[in-house]
Amino acid sequence: MDPALRIQRQRRRIALVAFCGAATFGPSLLVKRSITRWDWVAFGVTTVVLSSADKVRLSLKQSINKLIRIKDGIVKHTPQYNEGVGTTVTSVQLQADAKEADRVTWIGVVINLLLSVGKLFVGITAHSSALIADAGHSLSDLVSDFITLWAVQVARLPADEVSYIITFLIYVIGL
Repeated sequence: MDPALRIQRQRRRIALVAFCGAATFGPSLLVKRSITRWDWVAFGVTTVVLSSADKVRLSLKQSINKLIRIKDGIVKHTPQYNEGVGTTVTSVQLQADAKEADRVTWIGVVINLLLSVGKLFVGITAHSSALIADAGHSLSDLVSDFITLWAVQVARLPADEVSYIITFLIYVIGL
């Protein structure tokens, strides 16, 4: 750990304890009465609660920074289709890319379906439970094809700043 960061944390802890002490013992000392056991309990509870809240705040801050880094990584790796800047990609080219993605996925759906039917037919004809089970497995691959089709449709939606993380998650799940 960085020494400067360690010193900063120590100062923060000292300030927290001093604040809790002033808040709990201050009223007793102002009216010139002795500090009771309940004052010590209040001091302990206040110190624990505030230090826990500080730890939660730091944890939330780290989580938010991680999410911002993920969003920045997505933005960095997202192709920018700005006309007039660098390579110009027209909407016709984007539509062609979209049709190509759909075409490839639909070919996969048809092949998986034919493969499943073929394995099922041969498995029933040959009385092979292994081929029948494999036909079921090939049929389950259709689910991933449909998830891919859905993910491609969602990926075509324009992403705003808030939905980059959601778009990234859909991309990871679907593709």
